[in-house]
Amino acid sequence: MDEYKNIFYNYSSRTKRYLLKFKKAETVVNVIKKLTTSVITKNMFAKVNKDSFEIYSFFILEFEFILNRIKDVHPEEAIKIGGIELINLIDFLRTKTWLAERYSSVPQHWDNARLERMMKFKPLPHQARAYEKYEEVKRVNDLRGYLLDAEAGTGKTYISLSLSELLDYDYVIIIAPRQVLHTVWVN
Repeated sequence: MDEYKNIFYNYSSRTKRYLLKFKKAETVVNVIKKLTTSVITKNMFAKVNKDSFEIYSFFILEFEFILNRIKDVHPEEAIKIGGIELINLIDFLRTKTWLAERYSSVPQHWDNARLERMMKFKPLPHQARAYEKYEEVKRVNDLRGYLLDAEAGTGKTYISLSLSELLDYDYVIIIAPRQVLHTVWVN
């Protein structure tokens, strides 16, 4: 058995399961049972003991999502698990399971200086974050494209058109209600 930040683990390629052994293993499973459906926990976990559980490799992405939701949305449940333990568990999933490939460093395919020369004005902070996250989000979620959904006036068209220029795309599809075409884009 290998160790990562007080989490002992082993992967069986025969059963396609990870065996995770750490102090709060049973607490993690109980919190997940409380916050999800019994169908999810019944299928996600093969075996549960006081200090360990086996989880199917197939469910690692969902498991990571649930743990992040606990951390971000259910602080009272995160306290039961322990903040450091929860962060270590999420970190373990991102570095020692098949998720590691999805979270590996992604090379940026464009030149920021080119963006500044090409566009008439400098991107706002939230637009700059969209550029920074573009490749990571596409890769981590195994996407072929990118959907921007935000309030009117936040710069979705600006981001889309500039990304298409930077990535040398021939086409960009922009979907908008008919009533805003002449009021928003003419100006």
